[in-house]
Amino acid sequence: ACSKGVLLLVDPRQTISQISLAHAVFGFVAVTCVILSGFIWLLISSRSEQLTTAALDNAVRLRTESAAENLARTLHSDWHDLQQLASMIGTHSDNEITALMAGLQGDGSRISWVGLADTAGNVRYASGNMLVGQDVSSRPWFRGGLRGGFAGDVHEAVLLASLLPETAEGDVPRFIDLALPVRDEAGEVTGVLGMHIDAAWLKRQLSETAETLNIDLFLVAADGSVSLWTTEADPGSSGLAIMRAAQAGVAASDRETWPDGKDYFSILVPSVTYDDLPNFGWRVVGRLEAASFAPAMQDALGTIGAVVLSAISLLAGLTAIFVYLFVRPIEALAQTATRIANGDEEFPPERGNTREIAQLSAAVARIQEQRDYRPSAADVS
Repeated sequence: ACSKGVLLLVDPRQTISQISLAHAVFGFVAVTCVILSGFIWLLISSRSEQLTTAALDNAVRLRTESAAENLARTLHSDWHDLQQLASMIGTHSDNEITALMAGLQGDGSRISWVGLADTAGNVRYASGNMLVGQDVSSRPWFRGGLRGGFAGDVHEAVLLASLLPETAEGDVPRFIDLALPVRDEAGEVTGVLGMHIDAAWLKRQLSETAETLNIDLFLVAADGSVSLWTTEADPGSSGLAIMRAAQAGVAASDRETWPDGKDYFSILVPSVTYDDLPNFGWRVVGRLEAASFAPAMQDALGTIGAVVLSAISLLAGLTAIFVYLFVRPIEALAQTATRIANGDEEFPPERGNTREIAQLSAAVARIQEQRDYRPSAADVS
């Protein structure tokens, strides 16, 4: 440049970028961390709904299946006791049979009645002698028991209604039934042995299981009506897709809004069976509120965030170590070379942490030696 006859020479070395190599490395790592963190967050955000749905579906499925199996196992123990009692009839006296029935009934909190009717439907033996001599030929448990193992859905007491106290709510007692034929040594049917299990006990059992598993349970009959439930209100069929599936008896799962206005994930277990327990025709519907996993998802996101921050902190620390070991020596060598170029008598370091640093240091040293060497006239001649 020329101004007023003065020639200004601009040293091109003064236009060198002021960004240091260390800053460039830190900047690269920082930008990479920001991009990766944003990508991870977008991925998690887009998948969180899918993850929540999958987790809820799996939780409802496992808990409902567990509840159905637990219920079937419990009732199977009563079925096994009834089979044992049936095998003893014909080899014991009348008093012994009555005593065995009383022992099977216990305190009546679980089993309300045990009785034996002949093939004509007349009760011959019964716990507490209840219904002895009465005709039960029209009762479903008797008709089903004549044909083989029978399990009956929840129903109100009919013949026993006047013999048993009302429930705490003032309602008529309700039962589920188990029955099977009694055979003689020739294999001929001689009667039907029946058992009435208190439905109130069954509901308590179902409610305890639901509370343990933290899930709502509904015992649905073959016609789609709800026999027992663990919630405060009977949902009825309510046009719910899961209840329609229960009526069809097809395994299903769904997310829908129930009559209480809340969204639930629900699943249907199409049968309640275990071993040789007769089929009651029940289906079990389990449901879990869709929002119930929100805190867990927030915790998971928080955990992921903490892991990402920890990874960024670790990467920052490793980057600082890398800069200290490999970048700072290059900067120091550059500063030394600058001072040498400015005329300072300084010898560059001969060693470095990398081969490139050592080569640069050696090259600067050779340049310095060539600059310091001034050949004499005799040397030139």
